[in-house]
Amino acid sequence: MRLSDFAPDFLLFCQTRVTRATLADYRRCLRDYIEPQLGEKPLHTITSGDMLTLQGRLAHMPARSNRVCMVAMRLMRIAQLYGHKVQAERPPMLRERRRSRYLTREEATRLMHTLDKKPSVCGLIIRILLLTGCRRSEILALLWSEVDFSRKCFELSKGKTGARTVPVSGEVLHMLAALPRASEYVFAGRRGHLKTFQRYWERTRREAGLQDFHLHDLRHSFASFAITNGVPLAVVGHVLGHKSPGTTARYAHVHDEAAQSAVERVSSLLRA
Repeated sequence: MRLSDFAPDFLLFCQTRVTRATLADYRRCLRDYIEPQLGEKPLHTITSGDMLTLQGRLAHMPARSNRVCMVAMRLMRIAQLYGHKVQAERPPMLRERRRSRYLTREEATRLMHTLDKKPSVCGLIIRILLLTGCRRSEILALLWSEVDFSRKCFELSKGKTGARTVPVSGEVLHMLAALPRASEYVFAGRRGHLKTFQRYWERTRREAGLQDFHLHDLRHSFASFAITNGVPLAVVGHVLGHKSPGTTARYAHVHDEAAQSAVERVSSLLRA
């Protein structure tokens, strides 16, 4: 059986085992990268060399390359469950370039002022992303039933790392309370929930003068602001929904800078 012939069975297998966002990413990886290169090859003829070639063609995008190879190898493993012979092995992962772009306080102020000029639902989503540290997919798919006004939290049922509770501020809840409830989703779209607002974000980012700044960097900025204001790394990791302390460790340098700043402030105070 060719890889492209098995792909629908693979997606059907994953449909009840991964989140909707993950399933959509699997589809993109298959459509844009895996099937164009390996789709016509019978599963049993796909070699480790083929996987290395697939990885190499995406080497300029290390994170995407690793993701595509992971999806391809998961398809192979599921094919084995269906009785197909597979010989390919996953290639060593490429080193990914981690972004460390955070908003400064001045940049955050400029962003908020830009959003104030033209209030909109998309602008509200951007505010909530910055004020909660949630992922874009978590907020776009947020259900009214997951917003607990009394306990001041979101009870997310299908986050990227599974179900989790996200504490939220009274300001966020106040903004949500003013929204109409026209759907089960907080941010309703034509079909289901709102899927994207990339054009709005790019326009807002340019107007706010934010250079080399991605929407996901709002999540990193939330962590940075929390840590520099004395919130322990472990607590930040809990709020962000990290399963492993090692994931939160990427913010350790921010914690160290905050600690150094605190030491300098105490020193200046005692000298005075």
